[in-house]
Amino acid sequence: VFSAFGTYCDHGKYITEELLRQKKKYEIVWAISDSSVKVPQGIRTVMRGDLEKYIYEMATAGIWIFNSPVEAFVRKRKGQIYIQTKHWTGITLKKFYLDAATVTKNKERVKLWKKNAKMMDYIITASDFDSQSCLRGFCPKGKCVELGSARTDILFDEQKYRFKVREMLNLPQDAKILLYAPTYRFKWSGLSYEQKLPEYGIDYKSLIEELEKKFHGQWYILLRFHPGLRKYSEQVCLTDRVINVSLYPDGEEFVAASDILVSDYSSIMFEPAYVKKPVFLYATDIDEYLENDYDLLLDIRSLPFSLAENNEELIGAIRAFDQEEYQKRLDQFLSGYRLREDGNSCQRIVEFIDSLVSKSRDAGI
Repeated sequence: VFSAFGTYCDHGKYITEELLRQKKKYEIVWAISDSSVKVPQGIRTVMRGDLEKYIYEMATAGIWIFNSPVEAFVRKRKGQIYIQTKHWTGITLKKFYLDAATVTKNKERVKLWKKNAKMMDYIITASDFDSQSCLRGFCPKGKCVELGSARTDILFDEQKYRFKVREMLNLPQDAKILLYAPTYRFKWSGLSYEQKLPEYGIDYKSLIEELEKKFHGQWYILLRFHPGLRKYSEQVCLTDRVINVSLYPDGEEFVAASDILVSDYSSIMFEPAYVKKPVFLYATDIDEYLENDYDLLLDIRSLPFSLAENNEELIGAIRAFDQEEYQKRLDQFLSGYRLREDGNSCQRIVEFIDSLVSKSRDAGI
């Protein structure tokens, strides 16, 4: 059983497609929250809200592969294997879950993650840095396996997704794309922290003008909210050159298709960097974010990306961008992580799943 934000996306999607590509004889079930979710032929779905069927699928599965917590009402049986993929890749900017103050103040979330920690057998990671942060954030009874991040494989197959995204959005095939992917902010309700929209205030018109001066061609901006902010998507009115793609389930396709990424504190910032694409940070509220949202694992000012705290600085960073100099900074930064983000993660993960199944059979489970 796979689960990823209630839809068909993230690492689980690409693990599934590698299982299908290799014609593995596994019965695959996706837990979804919306009956309109499309999955490949041969895969069964179960609605998470249909508790009787959902609990049956969870109880009878040999392996659970989740990118978020398994629900509190689910019980794990002897012999079942719980693999947590998380929903980021080999480098993350922020502390998270049981290592983050904004989560540990929420008693129900702490209880849920602690229950998951006791059930968790493996966490799929992509570097030692990733593993160490996961051991602190999940506190699992199991262990980390450094196999790489499944969804990053498509970053190494760029042309396929450049074509797919432009065709899907009815853009010219030679159009250039900037992906703008800000993350959420926390708002304290008195009982817990709730996710809210950031007050980003980005000047899209000036940004497009500068992109076309600097890099030439016709530029489009794709706005991609964090999955937790999808409910706000209809509140955002954009233009024919600024397109809201927040409701599309798979954000990684936009990372693969884009030429440049702009973000604030989202760990998505590292993903285009794995394939040397330019990344710019636009963060107007650094001090407030550090005080109210998350502690950082890395100093945001020491990253290899230009950091702008207002529109003028962002335009200036684009104007001054030098690809050769950027790549030197990037190579030096990434060399310290020994990442397993190389386009072959899915293959390693499927081999790992096969080995688990083989061991279970040998043990008679």
